[in-house]
Amino acid sequence: MLTRGFVGYFEVFLSWPEWVVIAGLVLLLGAVATWGINQSVLLASLITILEIGGLLVVIWLGRGDLKELELSRFASHWSTDTSAGIMLGAFIAFYAFVGFEDIVNVAEEVKRPQRTIPLALILSLLIAMVLYLAIAFTAISVVSPDVLAASRAPLALIVTTTSGHSPLFISAIGLLAVVNGALVQIIMSARVLYGMSRKGWLPAFLGAVHPVTQTPIAATAITVAAVIGLALYMPLLTLASVTSLLLLVVFCLINLALLRIKRRIPSQPGVKTVPRWIPIIGFVTCVILAFSALVLSG
Repeated sequence: MLTRGFVGYFEVFLSWPEWVVIAGLVLLLGAVATWGINQSVLLASLITILEIGGLLVVIWLGRGDLKELELSRFASHWSTDTSAGIMLGAFIAFYAFVGFEDIVNVAEEVKRPQRTIPLALILSLLIAMVLYLAIAFTAISVVSPDVLAASRAPLALIVTTTSGHSPLFISAIGLLAVVNGALVQIIMSARVLYGMSRKGWLPAFLGAVHPVTQTPIAATAITVAAVIGLALYMPLLTLASVTSLLLLVVFCLINLALLRIKRRIPSQPGVKTVPRWIPIIGFVTCVILAFSALVLSG
């Protein structure tokens, strides 16, 4: 889904066939992922800094309209259809908010994971939530929802509307943001295949690593091929819906697994634990969101 979003911002610079842009991007990111984890993490970190800077620029440009935003006008038009639309929109956009859980897939390559991983999970959720809310409020205060929904490069549209300047800068930031997200997903997906292979759940060749780069070449290649196939042959809305549904199912299973672990295995010294009610709420929330989306879309 990220690679399909890349095309909208790429068109601001060059008009190339969609399949060329998608295939070229994924192959390039696959090469970076096989280059090495240190190089990939460094690139992702640099892009993240630029990405946050670009979002802050968009928020700053829209600050005038944001001050005049009256949320009460949305409440005055609230209806059953509005609630249904919010639930369906939340389901489709669910994929955009995930990524924090990918941190655990590289835990074995992290120094002091007992402290670093929980802290990284919490901080990534909080920072993403604040930025998403700020951008969402800025967007609806600057551009009408109908026009915003029809745009293939919404951040570029906001910049053009608020400043009247060329959207090239923010389009470049949008490209980098998509590249960053896609790179992380390729790395993490390959690590999942690698881990499952090492456990004996998948063929052994997926668990092989290159002697020089120390990266799972076969797992990365299969991930790249799958991403290209899905991006080219599935419509964006369908891809987003299917991805969100699968992720919600995975999250349901993870919460159930945590409940079972907490019941069967006592707390270990030095291991952070959470109360039993947290996985219960997580499971119920995922089930409600997935069920509501299936009912509304069906």
